[in-house]
Amino acid sequence: MPKIKITEQDLTVAVIPQSDNVVFVPIAVPGDSEVPTFEPTLVTSLAQLTALCPEASAQDDGWIIVKRLLESGLPVLVQGVTALSEVDWTITGLADKSKYDIRFLTAGAFEHSVTDSESSPAGLVDDGTNVLMMQCAKLRGDAVALCDHASTLTTSAEVKAYVGLVGEEGTFGAMFSPWVKFIEGGEEITLPGSFAFLAAYALSVLNSNPSWFAVAGAARGVVPGLVGTTANFGSYDINILQGRSTDENDLDTNEGVAINPICFVRPFGTLIWGNRTLKDNEGGTTALSFLNVRNLVSELKKVLYRTARGLTFEQNSDVLWIKFTSLLYPVLDRMLSGNGIASYRVIKQATTAKARLKASIRIFPIEAVEDFELSVVLEDESTTVTE
Repeated sequence: MPKIKITEQDLTVAVIPQSDNVVFVPIAVPGDSEVPTFEPTLVTSLAQLTALCPEASAQDDGWIIVKRLLESGLPVLVQGVTALSEVDWTITGLADKSKYDIRFLTAGAFEHSVTDSESSPAGLVDDGTNVLMMQCAKLRGDAVALCDHASTLTTSAEVKAYVGLVGEEGTFGAMFSPWVKFIEGGEEITLPGSFAFLAAYALSVLNSNPSWFAVAGAARGVVPGLVGTTANFGSYDINILQGRSTDENDLDTNEGVAINPICFVRPFGTLIWGNRTLKDNEGGTTALSFLNVRNLVSELKKVLYRTARGLTFEQNSDVLWIKFTSLLYPVLDRMLSGNGIASYRVIKQATTAKARLKASIRIFPIEAVEDFELSVVLEDESTTVTE
């Protein structure tokens, strides 16, 4: 009888998978022999976290933040430090894209200090960590710094004064206020506002929403497990935090930086009610004033980095351009069909430099709506007489 022989041979090798939506969280550890400090380590399960830093020895709410993020499906880059100042935000540290793939930078549960200053209207100055985080995000170009304020600040005026002006790095950062309350182990704990955003973001991604949808409002601003906040912000406070006019009929005023409130919104409950970066909007808003656009740009930059790295040292010919665009177009088409951009153009640019491929990717992003301008028009009923 004729025979057919079919064999198989496994020539694959183990590779490190790409992890999207990685959150950096520093954990405070005692630094003794029981729980020594450790370098940034990617963890994707609670078992990995426990092996790296046992719960009983963590001595920091940052451990709880990491635990909850892992339970929500987000991978976490964890670093064990005795003080927040030990975190290296520079180009040779977390800003090194060749070593770390990070979507969000946080300061974990470390408490931010408050410094008195005559240069600040309210006598409050950020402790410097938030600026370092935003500078790191800017150096990377593909991450967002989720900044926090001191937990002792509970009024909109204090929070607004604490942030102050943050410079060009503000487009790479966002802040959520106030601090939020959850139940952990039967007891109430208080965590930074940045965790509320991450919890809502994880839920949005779990529901198959793309990263460029605004994590705010009744649809995606619900924070799972939230039981309360450390301050109750009303409409007046929201306008102060967002840099908007307190006149409800003024839709155009945008001044300074904007902080995203976490507040009760009737009839939907307590929600994230803001989608702004920390960009200074004194001259008016731009696309990068909005956090959902920053997330979209971050995702596109990650794709460009991976694509370019994968094609490095390939022959610089028309075939290379075809390979490059064949990897890029599906992502741009997904952003187009997914209501993230209105259109795009990929343009190959001429260059006299040797061994270089130069291109421009032009996108037309779609911002999430914030204001509604509606009119109710009353008219007399028209009467038509015909013969």
